[in-house]
Parts: sequence; structure tokens; C-alpha cells
Amino acid sequence: MGELLSASSGVPLLHVPYRGGGAPIQAVIGGEVDLLSDTLTVAMPHLQSGRPRALAVTSAEAWPTLPSVPPASATLSGFEVRSWLGLAAPAGAPEAIVQRLNHDTHAALARKDVQQTLGHLGSMAWPGTPAAFKDMVAKEVVRWKDVIARRGIQVEG
Repeated sequence: MGELLSASSGVPLLHVPYRGGGAPIQAVIGGEVDLLSDTLTVAMPHLQSGRPRALAVTSAEAWPTLPSVPPASATLSGFEVRSWLGLAAPAGAPEAIVQRLNHDTHAALARKDVQQTLGHLGSMAWPGTPAAFKDMVAKEVVRWKDVIARRGIQVEG
């Protein structure tokens, strides 16, 4: 995401690798690094405390749980990056099982308590069809392969 932001904005960014966990957001809070792109599920508790300050969301529009934070696309036309989570079954899984999983997932995501929990985490559910999910994943693969190729991104160590 950082490379796409750098390419879209023309601002050079230095990638600072972390092993994960809470270290990256703690580095921003502590002033060790200037900028972090993270999921709202990780950042939300920190944002609610006021440290760090959210500059933008990477969805195409303002995010419902952070309505005062503008989308990056307000400054960088067309800039949109969404994190997503999906359920997948092995290739060749019987269609009846795939459809049942999709149906039951929709039912779970429609529950008020599930929606409230997701909202508290800064997340939302967009249930769809298995075909739409497959199409979205295929488009994401093409998009990020292009970013990797254009930016000369290499796997490190």
C-alpha cells in the first residue's frame, strides 16, 4: 500500500520493516516513524485515544466509524485500497457446500450483535456471492502484480 501511495502522490516513502504485532503503531505513537497504513481493527483503539491522529482512510468514501476523517481519494483522485477478509474453500469443493457456507455467513453477518462488534472494531461486512468474491480476488491479484512490477518490489531476506 505504501508503494502505491508513494507512486500516486509523488512523495517518496521509506519502507521500515517490522515483524508485525503492535510495533508499527507504537513506532508512530512514539515518533520513531512518521506514517503508518494499518487496518482499522488494529488502529481503532489508538485512534479513539487520540494518538496517533488519522489523516485519511483509504476507502473511496469516508468510513462510517470515522466520519470526520476524509478519504485519501479527496486528495489523490482514484486512490482506493481496502483491506478485506473472505472465506475460501478448497478448489473443487461441492457447490452445495459452498452455497451453504455463503448462506450461513450471510445469516451470521446480518445479526445486530455481529454488526455492532464489527463496528466497534472499525470494520464492516459486505457479504456477497462466491462468484463476486472470486472476481474481486482476481482483480486484486492483477492490481497488486502491476504495482509490484512498476515499483520494482523485491522480497527481502
